Amino acid sequence: NNVRRVWFRNGAVWDYLDVPYKAYAMLIAWPSAGKYYNAAIKGIYRGIRRYGYRVNKGLLERKTA
Repeated sequence: NNVRRVWFRNGAVWDYLDVPYKAYAMLIAWPSAGKYYNAAIKGIYRGIRRYGYRVNKGLLERKTA
């Protein structure tokens, strides 16, 4: 299963399908994750926006009602 979850500073959470581990590891290690994401992930791999999550103090959590 090559689904990689990416969350953004604005709180958006996306799952990207069929992303090789190497590409995801590069995203984490790259000096500018945003630049690498725009060049090597966005528009290349299928992304699905996930609703019902939020980033709180750097941790991903499910939103509650």
